[in-house]
Amino acid sequence: MFFLIDSGSLHKGKHFVVAFPKTEDPSYTIKLTLFSDLNTEVQVEWPTGTIESISLTANIASVHPIAGNMRVTDQLESKGFYISATNDITIMVADFYKGGDVFKVFPIEQETSAGLYSYIVASHVPEVSSDYLDSFTLVTTNFSNTFVIIYRRVSGALQLYDNFTLQRLQTMKRGFDNYDPTGTVITSNRSITVISGMCTFLRNQ
Repeated sequence: MFFLIDSGSLHKGKHFVVAFPKTEDPSYTIKLTLFSDLNTEVQVEWPTGTIESISLTANIASVHPIAGNMRVTDQLESKGFYISATNDITIMVADFYKGGDVFKVFPIEQETSAGLYSYIVASHVPEVSSDYLDSFTLVTTNFSNTFVIIYRRVSGALQLYDNFTLQRLQTMKRGFDNYDPTGTVITSNRSITVISGMCTFLRNQ
């Protein structure tokens, strides 16, 4: 199950950056769902620079497939999508492989200058410790020269884990084997999107 956190306090907004975590089978298609209460014009900027224009009809969900090769792997890549709209919209992502992974995308801040942004990760904890497979944190941004620092929480204390610089729509995914990422702290000098989750077995309990 994946969770997405961002600096936006509400799920509705006009500016979003999103990326798609790697799954076991990259051939499966990702579903990007857009919704608005009003007739709305949306632009989706792909990592390749292609601009896709979408017209939303009020109160009707619009579903758009994203090819599986756009999922992010464990390296620096350009796989972020920037989405802008003329009215507030809601965005959901569904990615299915032997079950379902669904997350809601929160809007980013359209700040004009650098500052200090902090994000705290919360994730799913399986009831059976042996069910841990792996976990991850994925970061992307709509701004150039974005410096990111990741601190892992170990025995209650924060420890520096990694730092890197992202350019616009670049992505970086960091995996943690058999580790609950809850409590991980991420700081940056520009507004970013943080996606984090745990790959685990689902039991009938």
